[in-house]
Amino acid sequence: MEHVGKLTSWWSGNNTIKDEVIPKDHVKIIVTIFMARQLKSVDVGGRSCPYASVQFREDSTILKQYKTQYYIKTISPVWNEYFTFSAPKKKSTDQNSGLNIDVQIFSSEVFYKTKTRITAPEGTPLGKISVPLFQALDQGILWYKLTDVIPDTGQVQIEVSSSISSLQLPHMSTSTLSNPPSPSHFSTKLQWKTQPNDFVVHFDRMGGTFLAAKTVLSRKVTVRGSYPVYRVTMFAIDSIFKDRFQPWNKQYDKAQKIFGDTTQAVLVRNAIIAEHKMLYSTLQMSSGRLFNGEQFLNLINNGIRRGRRRLFTYVLLDQKLYFSETSASFFKDFLSKHSVHSNAREKVRYAGEFFVLDYKDGADGEVKYKLIIDNNSGTYAPVVEDLKLLEQAFRYNFPGINMEALDYKSEKEKEYKVKLKEGLNGSPLIGGEEEEECLEEEEEQKMN
Repeated sequence: MEHVGKLTSWWSGNNTIKDEVIPKDHVKIIVTIFMARQLKSVDVGGRSCPYASVQFREDSTILKQYKTQYYIKTISPVWNEYFTFSAPKKKSTDQNSGLNIDVQIFSSEVFYKTKTRITAPEGTPLGKISVPLFQALDQGILWYKLTDVIPDTGQVQIEVSSSISSLQLPHMSTSTLSNPPSPSHFSTKLQWKTQPNDFVVHFDRMGGTFLAAKTVLSRKVTVRGSYPVYRVTMFAIDSIFKDRFQPWNKQYDKAQKIFGDTTQAVLVRNAIIAEHKMLYSTLQMSSGRLFNGEQFLNLINNGIRRGRRRLFTYVLLDQKLYFSETSASFFKDFLSKHSVHSNAREKVRYAGEFFVLDYKDGADGEVKYKLIIDNNSGTYAPVVEDLKLLEQAFRYNFPGINMEALDYKSEKEKEYKVKLKEGLNGSPLIGGEEEEECLEEEEEQKMN
């Protein structure tokens, strides 16, 4: 007997998996596929449209098969989907039973035809795993390396459980929390939230009508590719920040041109509001749910796109976190990237930039990732004292996140940015003018 569904809440004794009647001599098997990372990119834009096919197999006979939903333009999908079946109790722990769990990941080639669950094995293979049931059963949430893929890259995170009581979402498993929150992180007494953080990723190929037109007409360059903008639901922000807001910076010239009392400022605000609406309502998008800090970092591919590190601009409001790459060319000619994300609000909870630092940890040299977030916003000039509230909000919403909140003027952040140049393939952090230069170099290489 089979049941499929989407994990929608933190584990609290109840879950979306329903009790089912199974034979007395059988045991229920729950296969949960959480996410994948570092998948092979097969699309022109350096992304894939991945979905997973999960099979329960006895020797060469497929007993059950299940396919997840797909996500557009990502190499770090977050599925959080489960599928159940029953197996004879004796066979479930017998190493000679021939029972196996197979997971194969594909890049969909039919995403433009339908947004429903894929029912045909179409797409480009991105790798697979095959695990004997007795080996995986009740071993917790584990990462498995994908095989049969060139180049050799990609991992998938799954759990195989024999009962509902053993099912845990990733953020509630202490084995997967490399940096669990401690009571000292929380100055406000909060109840654990009971739902994950929804996210939506929008892709705007033209960078917005207003900005694209301005870029093309004034700078005579081509608007290249598509850039993602992110919108993530946040919880307990009002409880954490209370009466603390960051108003627009009256000492900042560009902010005065946006929030001033002049007719020109009104026109600029209207343009910014229109741009925000356009960026966050495009049709091309993917969506899902985040259960922990690792999944948040996977959402942005650990801060890397096209093999280069990216700097992100963010704005935190009462219920949403809005952000995009700082260097995205469609923001380049606007007075304030933060004002676009905030929808021209005169005050926000917090604003700044963030990037992801990677480093090797332990004797085995395992690569780990840390989010470095700051208060670098001329438009809102957030006070340093509230960085602790920002960190608290992130740790609450993304349990286990490996992060550090710093003043953007601090020597420590400057040191981190220097270390980035020693990281992945020696690629530097991309932001500001460097983005245009890199894109122009890429375009020239394609033409030659």
